[in-house]
Amino acid sequence: MILRNHTGLSRFLGLCATLCLFAVLLGCQQAPAGSAGSSDSTGSSDSIQTPESTAGAASSGSTGSANTADTGGLPDSGRIAALEALYGQGKEAVLEALEVTEDAEAQRPVRGMWSLQDTAALQGVDFSQALLYNAADETLYGLRYWYRTDDPDQTVQLAQGLLEESRELYGEPTTYPGLSNLLSDDTFADDFAAAMAGGSMADWKEEWAVGENTLCTVSVSVIGPDTATIFVDYSLAV
Repeated sequence: MILRNHTGLSRFLGLCATLCLFAVLLGCQQAPAGSAGSSDSTGSSDSIQTPESTAGAASSGSTGSANTADTGGLPDSGRIAALEALYGQGKEAVLEALEVTEDAEAQRPVRGMWSLQDTAALQGVDFSQALLYNAADETLYGLRYWYRTDDPDQTVQLAQGLLEESRELYGEPTTYPGLSNLLSDDTFADDFAAAMAGGSMADWKEEWAVGENTLCTVSVSVIGPDTATIFVDYSLAV
C-alpha cells in the first residue's frame, strides 16, 4: 500500500515538472513576441516616419510658414523674383500661377489693373492690391498695393514706416537725385499736412531698384481735401 502511494506521488510530481517545463518554454516563446510588439509600437510612434506622419509634419511646417507670411510686410527678394517670372505673361497664366480664381477679382476692375478682393497687411494696415498689366495686350508688368486715408497723422506714420522698411530690405533709395517732394525730405510731414488741409494735389515718392529688373516705388498722393492715397508699386523697370 505504501509502495503504491509512493508510485502515485512520483507520477504526480513528474506531471507537475512536465507542466512547469512546458509553461517555461511557452513563456520563452511568447516573450520575444511580446518584446517585438512593444518595440514596434515604440518605433512607430517615436522613430518610424510613415508617409502620413511625414505629410502631417510637412503640413505643420507649411502652416508655420503661412502664418509667418500672413504677418504681412513688403516683398522680399524671393517674392520679387516670383513676380519677375510672371512679367509679360497673360492674365490666365498669371492667375493660375498665383492660384487666384476669377471669383477673387474685384467686382469693378479698373483698366490696366486686375484688382483683387484679398488685402495685404503692410505696417499693420490692410492695403488693397492689384496686378498691373499693359492694357494693349493684357500682359503683366507689376504689382500694386494702395491705401486710401483721410487721417494726416496716420498717413505720415504709414509713409515713414514703409520708407524705413524699404530701406531695411532694399538699402538706400535710388530715386533720381535733385528731385523735389521726396518722402525722405525733412519737410514732408509739414508739407503733406498743409496739402491735406488745403486740398491741393501733391505727390511725394521714393524709388528702389530691386530684383533683376524691378522698380519699387513708395508714394503718397493728396487727391482732395483730407483725402490721400499711399501706393507701393513693384513694376518692370524700363
